[in-house]
Amino acid sequence: MTGHYDAEPDETGVADVLAALDRVDGRTYSVVLDRHAGALSAAIDLLLDDEVVQWLFPAWIPVSGAQSQAAALVVITDRRLLVLPQPAAGIPLGWWPLDTLSSAAVGGGPTGGEQWLDVQLASTRLVLRVDRHAVAVHAAAALRRHSGAAAESPPTASPSVVDELTKWANLWQMGVLTDEEFQRKKAELLGP
Repeated sequence: MTGHYDAEPDETGVADVLAALDRVDGRTYSVVLDRHAGALSAAIDLLLDDEVVQWLFPAWIPVSGAQSQAAALVVITDRRLLVLPQPAAGIPLGWWPLDTLSSAAVGGGPTGGEQWLDVQLASTRLVLRVDRHAVAVHAAAALRRHSGAAAESPPTASPSVVDELTKWANLWQMGVLTDEEFQRKKAELLGP
């Protein structure tokens, strides 16, 4: 869903946003207040009466058809993900219910380079660049925790293991391997 910043002012949510700001580090706090005051105000206006802010952070959104990025404030509540680009970017704000979250992945390494948060919500994919790995990790964890999804499913076998197992199964089905050889190889590939 998208909208604009012209919502009626609402006193509810102010304490929530301030409490979330209190949990971020000094650098993030400064960036949010210096560069995203309008978005912060919009976030307060957009909060539902029973919605609780869990985390917020600045991010950059790639602008389609351009080699640039738009600055945005990202707010994670216990029910929604809100992305509030700076008004000058010309991009409408967006919000998505967390119960539509299918994945939240972190890219980049903890030692530097470009860091990003890749979020899939229903049919929408958001790739948000962040300035630090820890911010992306914390945001992904907050999204997963409040998505309403059950505990994360155990990791699935990597494609290389699946491909390898398929290869051995084909050999077994063609009669090249005995049942015992196939079972031994399968146990070796899948582990204990």
